[in-house]
Amino acid sequence: MIRIAFLIFFLITVFNADGFGQIDSVKNNITINIASGIIFQEAGFYYNLKHSEYSSIEFSYAHRFHDLTIIKNGGEGADNKIWKQTGDILRLGYKAYHKSRKKFSNYNPYLYYRLSYWNLHTPKYTTRYGSNGMNSTKREIISVDKNVVNLALGFGKSEQISDHFYTDFFLIFGLSAGQKKVHKYSYGYSGSGSEFQYPSNTFERKTTIFPSIELGINIGYYW
Repeated sequence: MIRIAFLIFFLITVFNADGFGQIDSVKNNITINIASGIIFQEAGFYYNLKHSEYSSIEFSYAHRFHDLTIIKNGGEGADNKIWKQTGDILRLGYKAYHKSRKKFSNYNPYLYYRLSYWNLHTPKYTTRYGSNGMNSTKREIISVDKNVVNLALGFGKSEQISDHFYTDFFLIFGLSAGQKKVHKYSYGYSGSGSEFQYPSNTFERKTTIFPSIELGINIGYYW
């Protein structure tokens, strides 16, 4: 899947209609995402290198201190809970602008193509496999790691606010696929009062697929 994703990205770059009309102005810019900082306590940066007058390549790294995940308890009486997780995200993006980027205008929209790698960690929590309150319900203490590749497509708009500062707004939709690794620590049964330890380094590996939506409200500096 990773090879296919890079192939798609390469083809987008090569066959961009105005991909090789190089110019001299506004070659670099760097931004931070205020929206992700507020929602996910994300700390990171986006670096854009102008590929041509009508396009740019973007590199990004971010660490999320308080991302969110959905925990599902299985069996009878199943329910879902929102739980916190942390994560590191590496992104490689491509922006195809509707008009020339000799200067940021008040209306400078673009299509946004992105490939990223997500390493997510959900700390220890208790899950159950059956109806809550029944003595036969098995409960486990586990933690979860996800290592996935994300392919995404969206749109955005850049707007100049001074000689060197600008804002960048985007909305991007993606699909993540990869491995989910469940670390199992201990288990027990409701009402038994006993807890049993799993052998050290007991893991269960599964394939995971999930959608993603990212909102960008970025402010940056260009030169």
